[in-house]
Amino acid sequence: MPESVHTPYAGRWLTPTTPRLEPLAPAELSRRDRLVLAVIRKRTRSGFDFTVFRTLARLRGVFGVHAALVGQLLRPGHLNADEKELVILRSAWRLGCIYEWAHHSHIADELGVEPDRRAAVTSDPVRGLDPRLTAMLQAADVLIAERRLDDDAWTAASRVLTGDEILELCFLVGHYAMVAMTINSVGVQLEEPFLPYATPYPGPGTAESDAGSEVTR
Repeated sequence: MPESVHTPYAGRWLTPTTPRLEPLAPAELSRRDRLVLAVIRKRTRSGFDFTVFRTLARLRGVFGVHAALVGQLLRPGHLNADEKELVILRSAWRLGCIYEWAHHSHIADELGVEPDRRAAVTSDPVRGLDPRLTAMLQAADVLIAERRLDDDAWTAASRVLTGDEILELCFLVGHYAMVAMTINSVGVQLEEPFLPYATPYPGPGTAESDAGSEVTR
């Protein structure tokens, strides 16, 4: 597996100034939408509805099913919760999705993920992590760049991960890449309480050319 792969937005955050699609207003939400949002608020211990979910509520029937999927994906499975959040952060960093980065930095913080492990997520190539997590992040890089794990990438991951763990990793990266691409395209706006999480750790080994942000409209 290559030590580093090329992705155009690694650490270069896409920061839309205005949404291309507005989140649904309370009066526009169906009864089912309101029930789904209430479940999400309880699950996230939030006093308000996140912008991304009020935007995804535009999907109507898909919205509730997707929310249930997210709830299951974030539960410990073949991968533990800490590992999942670090993989999601790596994916958000690779795809330049500041919204996804900020929200999952907050979740990682609540889980007690150490700052140095979160900082290492932005190193390219990956440094300072144990072999298991390093293999996960390297596999995530290849998945995002190539849309698959080739024989070399699968073999490298298999040295420290089981087949079921690799399967879950593929599903996790694929899902959060989809969400990141949707957020970046639609222009979902980050909520004010999450702004403190919007600045990434510098990360050992992060190239200066990867720093900064790109304003989109």
